[in-house]
Amino acid sequence: MKTNDRQLELALSSLKAAKSSLNLAIDLLSGFSFGSSGFSSPQQKQEPLRPLITGDFDGSKVKLSDGKIYDVAPNYIAKAPLVYGDVLKLDRTTKEGKAYFKQHKRVRRIREDGVIAKKDGKWVVVTSSGSHKLEPYAVVGFGAKEGDEATVLLPEGNKTAPFAAMEKVAGKEWKEEKREEKSEIKESKDKEVKKEEKKVGEENSQRAKREMQTVKKKVEKRVEKEEPKTSPKKEVADDDLR
Repeated sequence: MKTNDRQLELALSSLKAAKSSLNLAIDLLSGFSFGSSGFSSPQQKQEPLRPLITGDFDGSKVKLSDGKIYDVAPNYIAKAPLVYGDVLKLDRTTKEGKAYFKQHKRVRRIREDGVIAKKDGKWVVVTSSGSHKLEPYAVVGFGAKEGDEATVLLPEGNKTAPFAAMEKVAGKEWKEEKREEKSEIKESKDKEVKKEEKKVGEENSQRAKREMQTVKKKVEKRVEKEEPKTSPKKEVADDDLR
């Protein structure tokens, strides 16, 4: 009898374990969808697709298909580098109205050698195809100056484009400002500010002391003028005391 009870307890435990396993399997499979070709993975929540808004780059700005015109970040123009006619797509905009872009399609490029110069106060490169504007950020990044030889990129179908992308400058490399350098510059500036503040504080303190001394002297003189003149003491002879 005891043996039968033991067997029943084992059978009941096995059934409970099997039930738990089945429930777990049902929970795992509930996220999958089934079809004629089998089953697919759980459907994840997808963000709504944003409309693709694109525009052509003109050297500094981009006019989008929705009619809006935005400036393109100078560092992006220089580092990409962007070539006149490249198609950009709008990535996102900020509350302040600033727009960020990504390169969507690149025009076919050709390389041209030229000389960097200044025209009406603006940086240009003079090539065999003509004069083309340069992005000032790129000029500064390469540490270029007038007379330097440079290799630029132009659209293959428009060699006389008003803008050229600077690819390299002879004998110079792109100067990427490191975080350590930025930190050193900041520390140096902070020291200069503190030194200047200390100097100003000392000058103010000395000025305040001089002003106090001037006021003190004026007060002393005024007191001397207002003080009543005392009559000279009368000398008393010895005979008067007798």
